[in-house]
Amino acid sequence: MSRHVVLVVSEDDPSDRLDHYLGTHAPELSRTRAKEIIAEGLVMLNGAPAKPSAKVTPGDVIEADVAEPQVPNAAPEDIPLDVLYEDDDVVVVDKPAGMVVHPAPGSMTGTLVNALLGRGDGLSSLGGHLRPGIVHRLDRDTTGLVVVAKNDVAHRALSKAFQERRVKKLYLALVWGTFREPEGVVDEPVGRRANDRKRMGVVPGGREAVTSWRVREDFPFATLVEARPETGRTHQIRVHMSHLRRPVIGDKDYGGDKSAFGDVPPHYRRQAKRVNALATRHALHGRALRFPHTSGTGEVRARSPLPADFAALISALRFPDGESGRVLGFDPGEV
Repeated sequence: MSRHVVLVVSEDDPSDRLDHYLGTHAPELSRTRAKEIIAEGLVMLNGAPAKPSAKVTPGDVIEADVAEPQVPNAAPEDIPLDVLYEDDDVVVVDKPAGMVVHPAPGSMTGTLVNALLGRGDGLSSLGGHLRPGIVHRLDRDTTGLVVVAKNDVAHRALSKAFQERRVKKLYLALVWGTFREPEGVVDEPVGRRANDRKRMGVVPGGREAVTSWRVREDFPFATLVEARPETGRTHQIRVHMSHLRRPVIGDKDYGGDKSAFGDVPPHYRRQAKRVNALATRHALHGRALRFPHTSGTGEVRARSPLPADFAALISALRFPDGESGRVLGFDPGEV
């Protein structure tokens, strides 16, 4: 199956290459795929075949035959999950590091959705074939709590609660550096960086993003922070901590994977290097989640235990000389 796409270059569009313009203005196409179908003769510019590098200008007419994408269904898989709460409407899962929430190109298997389907769970259809039941996400290497809708009514109720900011999330983050103030709020817009579309940043014109934070434990060159995002932007806490020049330890995308320790006092640099070596992922954990029950009565509260690798980092920060011992439990308290 294919469909015929007709695009007319508007007066507001600057001159551009044909492949780039088509890849930008036809949502179902990437620039690479646009280039391929142009080479296959499936694209006409003003009624004639054209090269991918042909220039388009206002008033030009582009016609393309675009194959309808084949969207696979997420497949059930037998993957163990740590379920902290479940009823007929929702399931709350403690997601481990390294697990993607839903299938996507490059990660079609081994996801949280595959695992939930493998349990025989019915999931909401509103997220589509690859994101059934998914109303919010955690990054691959962020651990902690994810709530998933098991039917469409619950999905709508959860989505509304997220939109109205009635879902309360608490994260723990280990960050480089220390703070002068015990708490604060970052209210800075977050969007994709112009020079690197795969990464987010505090950018003019970005979407509203607000993160409240407070210090839970001080170390000589690092801090355990409790963060409460009031909005749900991609990589929000990681971006906001980096904006404060307190990047999350181990965060390769936002400055937390240190290669130099000039900002660490000399007598702590050996310890800092050991901490840096231990951080095999960014040290961010979705610790607690609270949301109104989808039935309209009461609320659900869940708390996630501290992951072993996060506990190991805290131990390395608490014991400068590598003393024996490990953090077995940790409760930061709540306001």
